[in-house]
Amino acid sequence: MKWQHQQKHFEKMLAYMLGRRPDEFGLVLDGDGYVGVKALLRALNEESGLGHIRRQQIQQLVALQQDAAIELDAHRIRSRERSGLVQPTLNDELPGLLYCCVRQRAYAAAVEKGVQRTAEARVVLSADQAMALRLGKRKDNQAVLLTVHTGLAQAQGAQFYQYGRLFLVDALPPGTFNGPPLAAERTNEARKPPEPPAKPKTPGSFTLAPPQSSSKKPRRDAGDADGSDRSQSQKRRNKSKKWSREVPPWKQ
Repeated sequence: MKWQHQQKHFEKMLAYMLGRRPDEFGLVLDGDGYVGVKALLRALNEESGLGHIRRQQIQQLVALQQDAAIELDAHRIRSRERSGLVQPTLNDELPGLLYCCVRQRAYAAAVEKGVQRTAEARVVLSADQAMALRLGKRKDNQAVLLTVHTGLAQAQGAQFYQYGRLFLVDALPPGTFNGPPLAAERTNEARKPPEPPAKPKTPGSFTLAPPQSSSKKPRRDAGDADGSDRSQSQKRRNKSKKWSREVPPWKQ
């Protein structure tokens, strides 16, 4: 009995969220009254006592009741009764400041080119900073809060639609909003490629050069004509050939 009572209470809450005032929970429905199940779960999980709700519980609620107040369509959900649903209306009388968030990684591009709607939905704004941050953190925990000057945006052709407590716009031109300063760009020095590592220094104070071969023939002494002199010369040549094999004096 307790479970049935909880289900009925949960069903009524969903019918209110999706059939009357989705704006109070930061939700914007499409033209058919649907919203993504993931978006609904993010909103539900922010409510006290509803952090445990998962898709399976919503599917179970719909499956167990033939006349359930809500219906599922693939990854979307809507209320069956939508006669009292809030509708977006064009509004020229706006608060001077509105707030919205962009993803941190998209902030630099937003400053340069403005904030554009996605293929699925317009840009969502709020007059309450807390609500704007709440919506931003559903997509990015490090979302950047923008302060929108509505007068400047309207002067550049922006049209705002009021959607209950929220506001919708197709685009915010650059220069019509403020945010935190952009991170400083790297200096030119930091952008230079790293220098190649220095070559290791050669030990010692100088480099030994390999011996150069000489093409000059040894000069023959006058005494070489004599056989004894040739014998002495041959001995010297033989000795020079064996020199590399002799033990140096400092190693004897």
